[in-house]
Amino acid sequence: EDIPTGKYHAAVCHNVLNVVEPDVRDSVVRSIFNSLRDNGHAIIGTRKWTGDIATNKNFELGDEPKSMWVKKKDAYSYQKGFDGDELKDYIEGMAEREGHTVVVKRITGIAANGVHVHMLKRAK
Repeated sequence: EDIPTGKYHAAVCHNVLNVVEPDVRDSVVRSIFNSLRDNGHAIIGTRKWTGDIATNKNFELGDEPKSMWVKKKDAYSYQKGFDGDELKDYIEGMAEREGHTVVVKRITGIAANGVHVHMLKRAK
């Protein structure tokens, strides 16, 4: 709520979306979209799904695909893996639901799974 609307030319979000629950993830992405100016850019990177659930000893499967709650001491932390076009499709879907016009492209080199978001036109 304290993030200015339509003020920033660029935003970076690295390894956040893969450690928050779906409703929080939607809120984070909504905040990124709302913070960007028309013609602004965002780089969003996440951990990818490695399919190694069997190597985790203290976990419970999450409600969404490729997710789990990992127990560390007395607390659980949320983990969600993304693979293929899953992150790109999610970001495009969020932009469409929010009424923004964006171009989303997969990128490599910043995270296991990353996208570049070009905010062509913000929703009014």
